[in-house]
This record gives sequence, structure tokens and C-alpha cells, in this order.
Amino acid sequence: MRCGVIRLNDCKIENLKEMEITIDVISKNAMTLLNSMEQMQLIRMHRKVASQKLSEKFAGKLKLSDAEYNEFQAYLKNSRDEWERNI
Repeated sequence: MRCGVIRLNDCKIENLKEMEITIDVISKNAMTLLNSMEQMQLIRMHRKVASQKLSEKFAGKLKLSDAEYNEFQAYLKNSRDEWERNI
């Protein structure tokens, strides 16, 4: 069995090497647990705050033909023009 994130307990100790994983901490309890594991020297954490621009994150995600792209741009322009009107 290959060592991995999910079933690490199936790996033999001699097969373990320093590995890097990325997780999303979704609760305060999870962070508390991770801090405890770091204090017990089971893991080492490298804290990094996600700081990716939305334009970078979503660039190229919308796959449109040229006609669809032009239609979408016209729709956006129309929407923006409506927003600028004094109603």
C-alpha cells in the first residue's frame, strides 16, 4: 500500500518520509488539534494565508466560443449601463 494522506496508518514506519500536504482548516477545533499535534512534535505546520486574487483564481475558467464571449460581453455592458442610470 502506498503511503498517503487518508490511510497513513497502513504504512510501515520505515516507509514514512517527510511529506507535505495542504489542508483547509474549517473549524476552531481542527486548528486546536493541529496545534496540539505540533506541540507533541508529530507535525510541523507552515502557516500561510491564502492570498490569491480572484482574477487569478478564475482566469480562463469560463470556456466560451467567440460568439458566446461577445454575447456575454454585450450582456455585461448592458447590465453596467442599466446600473449607472438614475432611476
